[in-house]
Amino acid sequence: MKRTVAILLAAVLLLLPLCCVHAETVFSYTRDAYGLRVSSIDLVTSLNGKYTVLRQTRTTGRIVGGTQIRYEYDFEQEKADFIGRFEEDAPVALVTVDGFSAQLAAIQDPDLVVVTVDGLPIAAPENDAYRDDVGWCNANKDGLYCVVFPIQLTKTGGVATYTVCVQALVDGVRVTETVPITVTLCNTHEYKDERTLRIAALDGQNVDAYLLGDRIYLDHPATATGASAVRITFADETGAPFDTVAWAAQTTCAQPDQSAVLYLEEECRLRQSQAEYCLDAADDAERSRKVTFAVETQNALYRTQAFTIVQRFDVPVLDPKGIYFAQNEYTLPVGGILQPIVLSVATDEPVRTTTAGRLELLPALGTDAQILDLVDGSNVIAVKPGTACIIARYTLGDRVYTASSMRITVCEQTQRMTVLCRALNVRQAPSVTAPRIGMLHRGDAVEVVSIQDGWALTAQGQYVCAQYLTR
Repeated sequence: MKRTVAILLAAVLLLLPLCCVHAETVFSYTRDAYGLRVSSIDLVTSLNGKYTVLRQTRTTGRIVGGTQIRYEYDFEQEKADFIGRFEEDAPVALVTVDGFSAQLAAIQDPDLVVVTVDGLPIAAPENDAYRDDVGWCNANKDGLYCVVFPIQLTKTGGVATYTVCVQALVDGVRVTETVPITVTLCNTHEYKDERTLRIAALDGQNVDAYLLGDRIYLDHPATATGASAVRITFADETGAPFDTVAWAAQTTCAQPDQSAVLYLEEECRLRQSQAEYCLDAADDAERSRKVTFAVETQNALYRTQAFTIVQRFDVPVLDPKGIYFAQNEYTLPVGGILQPIVLSVATDEPVRTTTAGRLELLPALGTDAQILDLVDGSNVIAVKPGTACIIARYTLGDRVYTASSMRITVCEQTQRMTVLCRALNVRQAPSVTAPRIGMLHRGDAVEVVSIQDGWALTAQGQYVCAQYLTR
């Protein structure tokens, strides 16, 4: 008897799942009656910062009768939104899928519906403004509920297929509808070739501006009065000035919420490869900010490395007690620009033209004036192949100091090579113990004059380890 009861119980247990399966109505995708829409969103915070609202800015509009949709957007115009606590902010768009069966679309309580995309529940960051706008909702405001889920917009775009599944109990019967949605993302922004931008010279107004490695020093003399500004001379990756129409773009900071210490009133066209930047001289003297400069031509976008700007105030005027060139020799390609560094004998600090003293470069006695062109008394431009010498003269009141000559070799051609490693030190001399004066990164282009003993001499007269370069 016990054996018979056990067999009957086992049979009942086996039949229960089958009954459930037969009781569940399954709607699989067999039609093209779905409506689709993709919309970019911006999160807009009120002026007093008390609330954030969701604003749809660009949309495909509702497309009916398919499961595929194409969305075109300009990635550079899209604003980054919060997408996760441990993720970088990124542009977000919302995909709306409607046209589900009447049994499902009539359910207005999201708690009665289970929605998944690719098997996972739809989720938005806990504190994000669009959290209440995704999932099962009345997105079309027509009383028929639909699915809305977020996707991330990328620079490269691409094609992705999402499996949207909606489940609910309708009159005691589980209804499941599954729809495969294909979204094609197309970034329409036209990108220009990105190239390396170099700072060839700095000239300050009411401020002593000079460059050391990856730092821009802005020394405010105690005697300075009036507004301060900095004129920057740019060069391309070969060290040559811009001889075509080029525009200086606004400087950018490492932190988007920071304002740049050096900035443009508005984008301006370069004149003789130069642009004048306003200076936020009220900045805290203890703070350092990283900024990047950019110049755009018709065919390319040039960017500098990130420079740390250091401001020092009430800098006293010091007698250099003599001056000398930081380097005795330098190599430039034809068209290359150089602003030689002249140091103080008293302090070993750079000597620059300021409101108190004037530094100028002059051709050495007997040098060929056709090889080099000296501009504004501070810049050297290579004109034709050969060797020439220059001297430096610093006038401070009634005192005049002269530096010994510096030899500059101008070469005909350089060889463009590419950096292989993640970070490559740029040194003042061909030695690992030589001072580091800059940094290159993977993919950067380098104009190489020559390679000797494992060291590559660049067109800027600097040295990098040759084993980390490739043609």
